[in-house]
Amino acid sequence: MLAPLAASYAPVAAYLAASVGWLALARWRPSLWPAPAPLSTDRRFGDLALALLAVAGVAVLGQAYRLGFLIPTGRFGWWRHVAWTLDSLLIYSPVLITLSEHRGSWRTAFLSRERLAVKLAAGVALGAVAVATFLALRWSAARFPAALGAAVNIAGAAEFVPDFLRIVTIAFVFVRLRWAFGTRVTVLALSLGFAVTRVPDRIVSGWPAPEIGALFVADALLAAAVVAVGARSEDVVWLGVVTYLLGAAKGAASGAM
Repeated sequence: MLAPLAASYAPVAAYLAASVGWLALARWRPSLWPAPAPLSTDRRFGDLALALLAVAGVAVLGQAYRLGFLIPTGRFGWWRHVAWTLDSLLIYSPVLITLSEHRGSWRTAFLSRERLAVKLAAGVALGAVAVATFLALRWSAARFPAALGAAVNIAGAAEFVPDFLRIVTIAFVFVRLRWAFGTRVTVLALSLGFAVTRVPDRIVSGWPAPEIGALFVADALLAAAVVAVGARSEDVVWLGVVTYLLGAAKGAASGAM
């Protein structure tokens, strides 16, 4: 039971390790991550409604992609990767268009070019910590070089755009939920939502009810910690890099199974 449990928690633990690393980095060198100017709006619920409409648009375009209505990717060659990148931009275009309608709106998705080199370097370093944590819990530590190699080939690089846009979308929604309901309620709602998504698989797998309840609490607490750190950093660049490297690690771990 312990091995499947460790594997189940590997992605969350990996994000938590990266989050703890970011907190340590921000405490060690506060000048590397100065506090950004507060984000505010005069139309809290109006912006939230627009965000929900944009996310609905993403869902519709995602379904259109699955049904084959966007750019055909083919099965082989470089075009498959290019088409997947273009399709990803199309799928997330409702969010990108919404962010583009006002000057400075990109910051409301925790996205800016300030200190970009520092953010990228932090993402790579913290991503390596996350990958090592993930592979250790999956009993696949020997796949660490393969995971890093997968991140720099063309097939892996094609996944960066959708991975990054997914993080941008989460930040986009988070900020607007925070405007409408406050930080605590937003972190609580997102963490509970994450924990709920983990319950059905455990029920199907036959886990006892007390253990499902205990793991639900653990899931919510871990997710809350990760979301809170992301909100404190107010940046998706390092999180995007971590997410991308973890995606490569998942592929490498699967190859070891």
